Amino acid sequence: MAAISIGWIAAIQRTQDAGEVTPAGAANVYLLHLSGDDEIGLWRVLDSTRRDELLGQWRTYRHDMSRTDPAPAKLEFSIDVEDQGDGRATVIATVQPVWWMEALSRKGSSHVWRFEVQASRSGWRVLSVDPHPWCGGHVRAEACR
Repeated sequence: MAAISIGWIAAIQRTQDAGEVTPAGAANVYLLHLSGDDEIGLWRVLDSTRRDELLGQWRTYRHDMSRTDPAPAKLEFSIDVEDQGDGRATVIATVQPVWWMEALSRKGSSHVWRFEVQASRSGWRVLSVDPHPWCGGHVRAEACR
């Protein structure tokens, strides 16, 4: 019984430490966690040497989103990947906020975000994110409280 538990724990740990299978997948995880206001599991797609910096940037952006009145319901996005060689890629995401007001939805303007990602032994990880500003970018500056 103990051997099964240890094996199960090891398998879970490997899954939690895994990056993503593709460059697009790493950016997708980042944006989905931003859209869902949930950082649990986000760290696994962040480069370990820049994790604190990237989490801080993510938290600051999420805070700006929450300052909008009303806050967006989600972010919609499409992703393109440019292979840079040597296990690196640039992911270009076109990001658009969406607000729900009762039965109606309203979409903001789309803007380009850039992600630099790198392959590691355990998958693709985000090295840097160049998002379009939220306040004064995706939304009017005065819309942020």
